Amino acid sequence: MPTRPLFRADPPPHGSESWEVHLEPHGLEAAEAAALFRTLLALPGWRQDTIQLYGRTHPLPRLHRWFALSSQTYRWSGLVMRPEPFPDAL
Repeated sequence: MPTRPLFRADPPPHGSESWEVHLEPHGLEAAEAAALFRTLLALPGWRQDTIQLYGRTHPLPRLHRWFALSSQTYRWSGLVMRPEPFPDAL
């Protein structure tokens, strides 16, 4: 599988206005994307948390985890995601 850089070699400073996000709709061929998905899904540590809605507990309809270069936690809907280092596949 060919490797592509995920981040710029010289990222702008945190908090600057120069961060940009670009969508690459065809960044991976279908077979390459499927292989990457299988590799990532096979990693241990995926979570399926629950959330409270209208007084009832519901399982989230997805597996998730937080990969980050920094030690910054990510919070959403009452969940706290602690950062993990990026796996080699990413």
